[in-house]
Amino acid sequence: MALEYLEVDSPMGSIYLVVSEQGVAFASLTAGSGDELLAEVRDRYGAAVAAQVRPARSAELERAWRQAVAEWFDAGRAPSIDWRWVTPFEREVMRAVQAIPRGSVRSYGEVARAVGRPQAARAVGQVMARNPVPLFVPCHRVVRSDGALGEYSGGGPGVKARLLAMEGARPSGRVAPVAARRKGAGEPA
Repeated sequence: MALEYLEVDSPMGSIYLVVSEQGVAFASLTAGSGDELLAEVRDRYGAAVAAQVRPARSAELERAWRQAVAEWFDAGRAPSIDWRWVTPFEREVMRAVQAIPRGSVRSYGEVARAVGRPQAARAVGQVMARNPVPLFVPCHRVVRSDGALGEYSGGGPGVKARLLAMEGARPSGRVAPVAARRKGAGEPA
């Protein structure tokens, strides 16, 4: 199955996508070039998968993904996801996160309870930290139990706060300082 990458403009700036016939397999809000994207794919999936990724060659494919990204920002309509490289637990958590409505937030613990594993808040945090499609599986909507925003795999807490503001969400907390997380303060960032 072919994996192609392309760059799409969005209200958050350029987004690089790796797509297949099944959907988006990887999305980066931080890559500044195709080479940086491929390095991120290599880090997430390994060299064998990264070696399969080629630049998109079809104008039709690029138009379709530009439209899909626009629909995400305009209406919250997520595109198809290529789930091949996530574990069953990751997929279960990611599906629960996809169910969080725009403008809302849930804690890592609430997501853990939603997937029937109430003690797995840290595991949920690890899934969010490795989320290969952080925009479309909106882990920016998952916050710490103390209300702090925590980190965001799509570009850090500032990007998380900006995405939440674009959706009209008003989480009660603040961006948690890194030092507080290292001391083991509550749930994962």
